[in-house]
Amino acid sequence: AAQQWLTRMMEAGIAADVVTYNMILGACGRAGDVDTAQALFNQMQERRIVPNVVAFNLMLNIHARLGDTAAAVCRLREMRQAGIPADRESFNIALRSFVKSADVTGAAILVKEMKAHGVQPDAVIYATIISACARAKDSEAAENWLQELLADGLEADVSAYSNTIDACARAGDHLRAEYWLTRMDALGLLPSA
Repeated sequence: AAQQWLTRMMEAGIAADVVTYNMILGACGRAGDVDTAQALFNQMQERRIVPNVVAFNLMLNIHARLGDTAAAVCRLREMRQAGIPADRESFNIALRSFVKSADVTGAAILVKEMKAHGVQPDAVIYATIISACARAKDSEAAENWLQELLADGLEADVSAYSNTIDACARAGDHLRAEYWLTRMDALGLLPSA
């Protein structure tokens, strides 16, 4: 339906801009329609409309929802080639594809790449990678990432602790899960459901 509006606009002589395309890309993302989104992204460029960081992030979000790590990494590379630096949100969206696919190694490589591009992880980035660890049932990696978060002087939030607890529980290490729950409680953080 959103694509039909674009066609109607153009038929009426109303020029589409990057904001117009971003709105339609967002609709495609909500529908999980990667093929239409990619066609629109290509069309935008063919019409000499330069995609901005929002357009790239919308495309990254589609890849993340599908767990398509290869496409997410390629999209980040495409951003750089277009002269658009990936920001923390871009990397976090791409990391979500690694969560969906439970690829802890790939997520770690992406965080390393993020740092190499001068983007420092925040608590949200760490919570996202810890979530990948939970999905992979890798409690050791989850604990290591939580420790790195704390070593970086960041404040771990409920999400980081909950994801670590989840990783330990999924790995069958209930004593470690209880340890992190006790630590979380000592900090006055309430577990999330």
